[in-house]
Amino acid sequence: MKITMRAGLVLATLLTAATAHAHGDVTPQAVDTTGLDPLGDENWRESNPYRGNELAIKIGKSAFAQNCARCHGIDAISGGIAPDLRKLEKGALGDEWFQ
Repeated sequence: MKITMRAGLVLATLLTAATAHAHGDVTPQAVDTTGLDPLGDENWRESNPYRGNELAIKIGKSAFAQNCARCHGIDAISGGIAPDLRKLEKGALGDEWFQ
């Protein structure tokens, strides 16, 4: 009985470890948001407060390239590893995806 329990624990540990690293062992890179208006105390917004802000778009493209493109593709053109983000709703309808 001990061998069976031990084997079960080993298998459970291996499966958990594989699941935990399924997205990769990647540490997100910090994003420099210098120049953007601070959000203040209200961090959770219903709509994107930076929509149309050219600096925010530039910062977002850089952050995406550093942290997301590995799976979602350069300029969000997915190669099949992760969902194609170009198919998300645009504008206010798509804001909920980024909350």
